Amino acid sequence: TTTTTTTTTTNTTTTNNKNKKKKKMPKDTAAAMAKTQSTMKSLHFKLENEKINNDIFQYAQDGNLQLVKNGIRDGCNVNNVDKEMGMTCLMWACDREQMDVVKYLVEEAGADLTIQDPDGQSALHCALPYPDISYYLAKHGANINLKDIDGYTPLDVAKDSTCETDVEVLKKAYKESQTKKDNEEQNKNKLPDIEPPE
Repeated sequence: TTTTTTTTTTNTTTTNNKNKKKKKMPKDTAAAMAKTQSTMKSLHFKLENEKINNDIFQYAQDGNLQLVKNGIRDGCNVNNVDKEMGMTCLMWACDREQMDVVKYLVEEAGADLTIQDPDGQSALHCALPYPDISYYLAKHGANINLKDIDGYTPLDVAKDSTCETDVEVLKKAYKESQTKKDNEEQNKNKLPDIEPPE
């Protein structure tokens, strides 16, 4: 009797499994699964994008210009800040003396020279240990009077005897950028010369 009961139970289970396989998935369940798969793909894309965004800061520090270019081309915002330090790619490149990356970010990628980290330091503050980068940024309009949270401007820091960046050269570079900017504004607002009719 026990053997027969076991066989009957097994047959019933097999029949139930067959019935389950034959049932079609309700449309709303199929739609929910499709939406979940779509969300997973989107999440994977976001995670991959976030990884690229995080990596680009390291590329800037390392001076890996090609990978920085690839990251910007693939959609990284040049003015994003990293989660740990609140610094942009430009700040990192300045901090690590990566002049090629600095030039690319400023001249081609459109890096904002006015962004400040949580301590109020700009890319120019970060560049001050390196005179060439400091003068370059000042020539491109980096504000030499932008204060950090302690009230120090790049000029103040440059006045420190341990800083190799020369204050007068920094001022001159910044003045050149302002003169160039003023000339561009004047040319933009200048009316074209009109020749009198004959």
